[in-house]
Amino acid sequence: MNLQIINEEYEIKHFITKLNYFKSKAISSNSSIALVFTNKSNTIRVVEEKGHKYKFNIPHGKIVNIAKIKTLNFNKDGNINHFGSLIIAMNQHTYKIILHIEKGRIRYVQI
Repeated sequence: MNLQIINEEYEIKHFITKLNYFKSKAISSNSSIALVFTNKSNTIRVVEEKGHKYKFNIPHGKIVNIAKIKTLNFNKDGNINHFGSLIIAMNQHTYKIILHIEKGRIRYVQI
């Protein structure tokens, strides 16, 4: 396994960790948080129920396909409003991020 692949896996896991952070933040603040995905972009917009708005990037990658989830909402219980997936192209490989409804579980597969 080369260093490039290890770095990509790290970046994908870090991205999922950020999504889980927003889930936890929604629970702890007892308010919803929306993540807005844009096709062909590496930027995700974050809109908090309490008014805060900001962005974060996917380092070395970009979203190339969005299935069923333009906006992902974590409610105050950490549940999400839709199931769906994102396909993220990195330098060497492409990854599918799969979002499960209800408990907000997130996983990935290399495609």
